[in-house]
Amino acid sequence: SVDFGLLPALLMYSTSTLMFASGQLIVSQASKVLVGFLFTPADVADFAIPFVLVLMVGNFVFALTTATKPMTTLLRAEQEDEKIRRLFLLSTKYGLLVAAPSAASFLLFGDEILKAWVGRSHDGPGGLLLAILAIPQMLRVSQLAGYSVVTGLGKHRYFGLSVLIQAISGLVLAFILARPLGLGLVGVAIGISIPEVIGNGFFIPRYCCRVVGVRAWDLIRGSVFPAMKATLPVIVYLVAARLWIPVDSRASVIAMFGVAVAIWGAATWVLALGRDEKAW
Repeated sequence: SVDFGLLPALLMYSTSTLMFASGQLIVSQASKVLVGFLFTPADVADFAIPFVLVLMVGNFVFALTTATKPMTTLLRAEQEDEKIRRLFLLSTKYGLLVAAPSAASFLLFGDEILKAWVGRSHDGPGGLLLAILAIPQMLRVSQLAGYSVVTGLGKHRYFGLSVLIQAISGLVLAFILARPLGLGLVGVAIGISIPEVIGNGFFIPRYCCRVVGVRAWDLIRGSVFPAMKATLPVIVYLVAARLWIPVDSRASVIAMFGVAVAIWGAATWVLALGRDEKAW
């Protein structure tokens, strides 16, 4: 028999998931539609190419942390709330370990990365757009682990609503900055970024902490600080490379980031992972 009493809860869960997915879709696709509406097809390409890079980082982290959703549901069924809190802190830290060095790379070597990727120089604002999108997208990516955890708890309605509001308000702001204020593609990038900085930098982390039962300071100490400590040597190296190492070919870009990945791996092992994590 069918228990229709579960229908409201199922609809609420599905609606919350739909709001999150719709917000993601608006940010990733509707922004490019807006660029096509306001500008030329060439501008769509100039905007889409750097935007795809930041979305790739987000998709990687989302895939990396998706398993936390069923794990959270299992732990809640077993009333292992302490393990849920630890899962939240660890998965957030791992997301930041990917997002933070990526953002630093986009900020410092946006043009070089785009040139190495598409095989041609960019006379347009691709590198600038990548730099503008880097930090907001890092904040967005850092919250994907929290989304998986609160979804596993069935308490992601506020998260989904917040993401949807960010996306819609960002699209409106992007239109205002791009056309009436005349900022062009840079205005679109700034417009979609401002709501993401506010939402993913302040409101969503506080909500996830409240749902999971973690203090904000515990999140900073257990997730943000270790990830930033491991990222700092990478940033120092990237800044040095920006100042003193010529990066003017695809081979030099690959070599430079190969060294950066090695530094990141060593720094992560020494500075970000606890003794129990190294024992895994």
